[in-house]
Parts: sequence; structure tokens; C-alpha cells
Amino acid sequence: MKVLYRLFGLIYGTQQLIVRRFSPSGISILICLIGAALIGIDTKQTMAYQVFTFLLAVLLIAISFSLVFKVRLTVQRHLPRFATVGVKVSYRLTIFN
Repeated sequence: MKVLYRLFGLIYGTQQLIVRRFSPSGISILICLIGAALIGIDTKQTMAYQVFTFLLAVLLIAISFSLVFKVRLTVQRHLPRFATVGVKVSYRLTIFN
């Protein structure tokens, strides 16, 4: 049971890390990267290793750029004083750089 509990913790932690750190397009690149790695194991029978190499390069470039160029933004909402359930409400956002 301890092994299953630790495995669950590892899988859950990995899932939370991926969801917090990657956008939906980044997650799709990760999935395609894993698929290309599984398909392209035998380089003599398939060309999927080229897709794997390309996706890995894109992912590494994106990760390195995200470490170097961090955007620090602050968002402030200007909400109306009152709102009614079921009625659309519009409000302004101010973004500070």
C-alpha cells in the first residue's frame, strides 16, 4: 500500500506541476513529444525521431525564454458597486507593467 500511495503522490505532484507551469499548447507539445518518443524508438523504421527532436528543441527554447524574460504584471479590477444575479455586468481592468 505504501508503494501505491507514493506512486499516487508522485503522479499527482507531476500533474499539478505540469498544469501550473504549462499552457494548453505547451501541454499538447508535451503529449506529442511523449508520443513521438514512443513511436520513434527504432530510428531505422520510422522518421518520428525527427518530430521528437523538433518538439524537444521548441520546448527547450520556450523554457529557456521563460526563465530569462519574466513578465511582471499587476491587474486591478474596477468593479461596479452593485450587481444582480442573472444580469450581465461589465467592468474595467487596468494592467500595470
